[in-house]
Amino acid sequence: MASSAALVQRALALLGEGNAGQARQLLEEAAALDPHDPVPRHNLAELSFRQGRLDQGQRLFEELLAEHPAFLPAYPSLLALLEQRRASDPTSAQDPRPMLLNNWANALLAHGRVPEAEPLYRQSLALDPGYAHAWANLSNLLRLQMRLSEAEQTARQALAVRPDLPGAWVNLGCALEELACHGEAEACLQRALALQPDQPEARHNLGSGRLMRHLYRADLSLAELLRLHQTWGEALLAESEHQREAVSPPTGTAPRRSGPPGPAATPPPARAGRPRIAFLSSDLRRHAVTTFLEPLLEHLDRDRFDPVCLASVAEGDACTERLRRLPLEWHDVHQRSDAQLEELIRSLGIDLLIELNGHTRGTRLAALVRHPARLQASWLGYPFRTGLPSLDFRISDAWVLDGSEEPQGPERRALLDRCQFVYRPLAEAPEVSALPALERDAITFGSRSNLNKLTPPVLALWSLLLLSCPGSRLLLQASHLADPHWRGWLRGAFAAHGVPPETLLLLPYDGSLGHLEAYHRIDIALDPFPYNGITTSCDALWMGVPLVTLRGELPQGRGGVTLLEALGRADWIADTPEHYLAIARGLAVDPLRLSAERSLLRARMQASPLRREAEHARAFERCLERMLAGPAGADPAAMAGS
Repeated sequence: MASSAALVQRALALLGEGNAGQARQLLEEAAALDPHDPVPRHNLAELSFRQGRLDQGQRLFEELLAEHPAFLPAYPSLLALLEQRRASDPTSAQDPRPMLLNNWANALLAHGRVPEAEPLYRQSLALDPGYAHAWANLSNLLRLQMRLSEAEQTARQALAVRPDLPGAWVNLGCALEELACHGEAEACLQRALALQPDQPEARHNLGSGRLMRHLYRADLSLAELLRLHQTWGEALLAESEHQREAVSPPTGTAPRRSGPPGPAATPPPARAGRPRIAFLSSDLRRHAVTTFLEPLLEHLDRDRFDPVCLASVAEGDACTERLRRLPLEWHDVHQRSDAQLEELIRSLGIDLLIELNGHTRGTRLAALVRHPARLQASWLGYPFRTGLPSLDFRISDAWVLDGSEEPQGPERRALLDRCQFVYRPLAEAPEVSALPALERDAITFGSRSNLNKLTPPVLALWSLLLLSCPGSRLLLQASHLADPHWRGWLRGAFAAHGVPPETLLLLPYDGSLGHLEAYHRIDIALDPFPYNGITTSCDALWMGVPLVTLRGELPQGRGGVTLLEALGRADWIADTPEHYLAIARGLAVDPLRLSAERSLLRARMQASPLRREAEHARAFERCLERMLAGPAGADPAAMAGS
C-alpha cells in the first residue's frame, strides 16, 4: 500500500497534468490513510479553493487549522480565500480576517519567527482596533524583543478594550517586571490569577519567578532566603496532596496531620544494571545550561552509566539536535503535564534524576514532588536550594558551598572534588584582540550580566571605581538595553553617584555572535554581586579579559570564586568592596601588564580545569557514585569527596 506522502506526490503530478478529478481522489485517500497528517488535507483545501468551491475550501482550511494551529502553509491560503470572498461581498458584517491574522502571528511566534509575526498582529488590529487578544499578543511579542515600554503600553491598550482578559494582565505584569516595577507587576499578576486561577505564567512569576528575583537582592539574609524557599516547597507539596485527594478522596483514613506535609510518595527501589541518570531541563538548546552540560553528556562513561535526557523544550535548535544525536535515551516532554511527566519518570526506572532549571523559566519541579525517581538532585540552572522537600541532593563544589552557610535537611550537599563547571566556548568565537586601552589611552570596564544583578551596592561601588580612574568608562551589554527606559534609568542611577552619562556605553544584546565581539572593547570585566555571573564570566576570560569578583556570603555570590580558583587567579577574588576596588585599580594602572595578561589568558584557561572536559566527567561520575551509594550519602562530609 502506498504511503500518504506517496499518494500526495502522485496527486500533485496529476494536478500538473490537469487531471483534478483523479488528484482529488488520491488526496482524499491520503487524508483517510493518515488523518493526523495535515499535508493531504491542506492540498484538498487548496484544490477546492482553486476550483472556486469557496465554502468547501474555507471549511477544510478552518478544520485543518483547528487541529493543527502551527501548520503555517494554510494561513496565507485561507487569507487569500477570505480576501476573495470579502471583495465579492464587502458589506458582510462578519470578518474572520482579524482572528486569522492573529492566529497566524501566534503560529509564527511558536516557530520562533518573531519579526515576521509583528506585521500580522498590526494588520489584524488595522482591520479591528477593538481586538483585545491581538493587542495582548502584540504586547507579548514586543516584550520578547525587549521593547518593554512599547509592550507595557500595548498591554494597557488591550486592557482598555477588555479589562477582564487574563492574558493582557499577565503581559502587562511581565513587561513591568522586566522594567523592574516589581510591586505593580505583582498586582497585575494577582489580577490575572483572580480572573484565571490556573494561568501558568502568572503562577510561575508569583512563585518560582519571585524566588529567582529574591536571589538578586542584597538585603535578604541566608535565613530569610531559606525560609522563602522552604515555604514555597511546602505549599507546592500541600497543593499536590490536595489535588491527589480531589481525584481519589481517601476513605477511612486517619485525620490529616498538622505542620509541614511530608513526602507524598515513596521513592522507587534500586534496580539492577547500570544506573540510569536522567537530566531534566527546558534549556536543552542554545543556552547557558548547555554550555556546561554538553561536554558532560559527551564524556559520561556509558559503560558505567545509562544517560537519559528529558527535554521540556518548546522550540529546539541545532544544539538540541546535537544533544539528541548523542548515545543516550531522549524523551520530548514539553507537551506532557506534570502528572504525565511524573508517570513517565516512574516508568523509565530512573535511579538518579538531575533537574537543571531550579526556579528558572520552564521549571518542571512540580513533576518531582512525589519523588518519581529513586534519587533526585538539582544542579547548574539555579545556584540556591529549590526548597522542594523531595529533592535529595544539590550538586555543587566546595568553593560555592563552603559548608558553613546552610543547615541540614533536604537537598544535601553533593560536592564535586573540583570546580563544578567545565566551559565549552563557541566554535566560532573570535580571536582575542589587542588591549583596547592601548588605543584609547584609558580603561574600559565592562559587564554583560543581567541588569537585575546591578544592585544599589554594585552601582555605588562601580561608580567609585569609575571616578577613581580618570578617563575610564563602563560598557554594559544586555538585552534590556534595547529599551529606552533601562538606558535612561542606568544613566540616572550612575549620575546620582556623580558619573557623567557619557561615561557609559550601553549596548543591546541580540543573542548573536556579536556579544563576544563586545569583549574587543573591554579591558577589565566586573562581576556583579550578590549574584555573580557564570557564563558571561567564562566568556570574558576566554576573550582574554580579566575578571574581578567579590567573594559573597551566599552561594549565588561565589560563582566567580570557583571559576577564578580553577583558573589559578585567586588574586582577582576580593574579600571586601575595598579589596574589589584595589584589584580593579591595580589591573587598570598598568596597561602594558594588562596587555600581556590578555594575550596569555586564553591559553591559561585552555590548560585549566575549566577546559578539561574528560577530567570534569570523571569527577562528576565520582559524585554520582557517592549519591547512589545510599545511606553513606546522607553524610554531607562524605559527599564532599576527596
